[in-house]
Amino acid sequence: MAESDGSMVIHHPLYDHWLQTWTAALDVYEGSGGFLSPERPYIMPHPREWLDHSIKSADPSTGAVGVRPNPNPSNPSPKLIARRKIARYENLASTIMDTVIGALFEKAPARTFKTSEGNPTVMDWYEDVDGKGTTIDAFMRDSWLVAGVFSHAVLFLDKAPTAAGTKADQALPRLYRYTPLDVIDWLEDEDQKVIAVKLLEPAPRESFAQRMTPDDLRVRVVDEEQWTLYDKDGKQLDQAAHGMGRLPIVFLYAKRRVLTPVIGKSVMGDPTLYIDLYNLISEVRELLRNQTFGILNVPIGVHEGASVEREQNLLGAQSGTSNVLFSTQAAQYLSPEGTNVAVYHEHMDRLARMIYRLASAPYESDSKDAEAVGSLKLKRQDLQNTLSSYANELQQADEEVLELVYRAIDGPDRWEKSMERDEAAISYPDSFEDPDFEIVAKVAKEMIGMELGDTAAKEIKKRTAFAYLPNISPEMKADITKEIDALAVETEADKRQALLEATAMRVGGGGPKPPRMPKPDAA
Repeated sequence: MAESDGSMVIHHPLYDHWLQTWTAALDVYEGSGGFLSPERPYIMPHPREWLDHSIKSADPSTGAVGVRPNPNPSNPSPKLIARRKIARYENLASTIMDTVIGALFEKAPARTFKTSEGNPTVMDWYEDVDGKGTTIDAFMRDSWLVAGVFSHAVLFLDKAPTAAGTKADQALPRLYRYTPLDVIDWLEDEDQKVIAVKLLEPAPRESFAQRMTPDDLRVRVVDEEQWTLYDKDGKQLDQAAHGMGRLPIVFLYAKRRVLTPVIGKSVMGDPTLYIDLYNLISEVRELLRNQTFGILNVPIGVHEGASVEREQNLLGAQSGTSNVLFSTQAAQYLSPEGTNVAVYHEHMDRLARMIYRLASAPYESDSKDAEAVGSLKLKRQDLQNTLSSYANELQQADEEVLELVYRAIDGPDRWEKSMERDEAAISYPDSFEDPDFEIVAKVAKEMIGMELGDTAAKEIKKRTAFAYLPNISPEMKADITKEIDALAVETEADKRQALLEATAMRVGGGGPKPPRMPKPDAA
């Protein structure tokens, strides 16, 4: 075992800069962390919601002692305690991500080879990419979710552990996924290409008697030749050459940043927007509760012997849902005005709409509002363009993973020839617009009748068929293509000629066929 490596405690400056944002993004999507903690750290109190919001302190410049704001209040008021208890997190982030993923992965990517059988080893790996029975489509879908929540995901391909199963099992590499929270450091060359990464991994428990703590971690350093595993103290645990001939790491981005190449952009946007909405909801609930449970003012009168103590003994301090206040004023219910609630609801709706817009997700009220048809069309087009950009990133990362698989199976010297021999290819959908099938069929019929020729007519038929059948397997798609190619396309001129021939046969009882009518000029 090697000596301790002090570099294990070093983080990349960008990691430290983005750590708080990534942690908040995880909590926002899962509804965990600060939303589950009894202290509710995501509740942002008003200064007056602390009992110790002000303290006596000396002015640093003059030395004069006076009452000033407390920079670190710690004693919550009953109002703040109540607001923390009634706070409710409405998880828009999960709803948005489910909507986007549903649209993005509605059509499965096509994975094709030169032959229908493909490469048997790669096909077997497609069915189990991580040693847990996960298919490549499911793994990429889950990986994109990680990228969408945080900004990017990091995929690591490695050969299967030598102790696992048979030789056939050992030949299949395994794909591992890391969130940005797990990638604590990385090295780049002069071209800003990542050449090594430092990954956090949970240390396995040896028994149920062993308690899990946040410090039970280990670090894996991966470069272009090997990986090395260290414990939390920096002592080397294991080391192996991966034999890929390059860094076996793939960055899957949701959206890229131009000025910060390694760090991507989250689909959800800034997590503080969701935390802000969480605070607004807690404040509105408190306002509504104060309106419902108002204060009843009871006049104590001016007769002899009248006092607050006497009236409290008669009526008590509470009456139904109202607290009772005794004074010389007229009897009335005291409760906050409802104007504030209306203002809050308007602001909350505006904030929710902004959250959906920044994520390019459809907002329900957009289709109900009196909005111009052209504006709605532009928003739909923007969503289609955004989904296409997501698909492009997925395809690029998927192709890099496929290259690594060939490298792991055939070695760094033979992988390229094997991949060219198989003509292995991956194609993600480039169009995400829901087709109006009635319009599709009508347009296809009209275009076929435009005398475009057999090749164009058959291509129109293929596209029409695939629009109706978006989720068919590559094998079925190939069969449909062959069947359409084998069809004889009947043009409108053919139909007119057949009608003339049939009419001549009925009228003349036989005889020579009428001459074929010339096709109209293209002009």
